[in-house]
Amino acid sequence: MVTQLEQSNCAFYFIMKDGNTAGYMKLNFAEAQTETYDGESVEIEKLYILPAFKRQGLGRKLLEFAEETAKQDHAEYLWLGGLE
Repeated sequence: MVTQLEQSNCAFYFIMKDGNTAGYMKLNFAEAQTETYDGESVEIEKLYILPAFKRQGLGRKLLEFAEETAKQDHAEYLWLGGLE
């Protein structure tokens, strides 16, 4: 069984605040996306900020990073998935 950390075309990004992990985001590329892959998108599957770090703009920073990553990947759009 392949774990999420071992899955190809997935990337995890952690955000730090004062030396502590404050949250993380998981991006899916290509066939790793949770819905039909059309080749022109990047999916934000998970985005979590720990309660102690909420309302400090960290989630916004992760979203901005996701937007820049999608641009660098030449994606036409970025979408929020994982809402089963």
